[in-house]
Amino acid sequence: MTTPKFSIITPTYNRAYVLWKTILAIQHQACNDWELIIVDDGSTDDTKKLLAEFQGDSRIKTFYQDNQGPSSARNTGLEKATGEIILYLDSDDEPYPHLLSTLFFSLSHNKTKNYGVCNHNRSLEQLNSVHQTQAYRIDGTSQNQQVTLQHFYDWEVKTTSSGLFHRRKPFFQKAFWKPGIYIEDLEFLMQLAVLDEPGFLHIPQSLFHYRQQYGGNGLCSQASYETYAKSFGQIYEWHKKDPLMKKPQVYLDRVQKYNELQTKHLQGESIPLGRKFFL
Repeated sequence: MTTPKFSIITPTYNRAYVLWKTILAIQHQACNDWELIIVDDGSTDDTKKLLAEFQGDSRIKTFYQDNQGPSSARNTGLEKATGEIILYLDSDDEPYPHLLSTLFFSLSHNKTKNYGVCNHNRSLEQLNSVHQTQAYRIDGTSQNQQVTLQHFYDWEVKTTSSGLFHRRKPFFQKAFWKPGIYIEDLEFLMQLAVLDEPGFLHIPQSLFHYRQQYGGNGLCSQASYETYAKSFGQIYEWHKKDPLMKKPQVYLDRVQKYNELQTKHLQGESIPLGRKFFL
C-alpha cells in the first residue's frame, strides 16, 4: 500500500447522531488520497454500530480507547497516522468538498510551510438532552486575509482544533495535545510555533463548517468560567517565554475575568457560560 497524502484525525465521544455526516463529507472529497483515523474515546452510544457500517472503506481506520478526552484521542490518532499531512477534524464538523485539494495545492506551492490553519464558517447551537437544537446562531465567516501567529498569541483570532494541519515529519514525536485543558488547540499551535515559527501558513478560504455546540458532551458544553481561567493560566505559564508572547496581560486579564465570573456564578449572579452566547 502507498502512503496516503492525508491523515485526518477525528476524535469522537457519543456522537453517532452526527459523526456519519462528517464521514460522508470526507468520502466525498475531491481529493481521495487520504486515511481517516477515528478514535472512539469510550463512547456508550451507537458509535460502534455506526462505524461498522463503514468497514467496507479501507481508508477508514477505527481505534477504541477508554474515555480520556479529545486531546488524548488526538494523540492516539497521531501515533497511528501514516500520511504526509496531518489534518484534525472534530466529529461534529463538516468539511467542504474542496478542503483536502485546497490544502494540497497550498502546501505544494509553499514548500517551506509546515503547518497552519484554514478559515471556516461557524455556527453555535444550544442542544437539549436528545440533541435537538433549541437555539441557533451564525457567528459569521472567518475571512481575515492577514492572519499571522501573532494574532493567535494576542487572542485576536481564535483557534479551532478542526482545520489545524501540519506536515507529519517535522513534528512527529515533538508536539502533542495537552490533555485536561480547554483552548487546547491554541496551546498545540503554540507548540508548533516554538518548533518552527517561519513555517506557519494561513489559508484564507473557508474550508469547513465548524459547529460549536452547547448542551451536548463536547468540551464547550463542559467548560465553565473556572476551566477558562485555569486554561488561560496554564497556557501562559507554559508559553510565557515564547518569542511571540508579547502581550502577557491578555492572558492574565482573562484569568482574573473568568475567576470573577465563576465567583458570581456560584453566588447566582451570572448565567452559565454556555447560555451567554444565546442571550
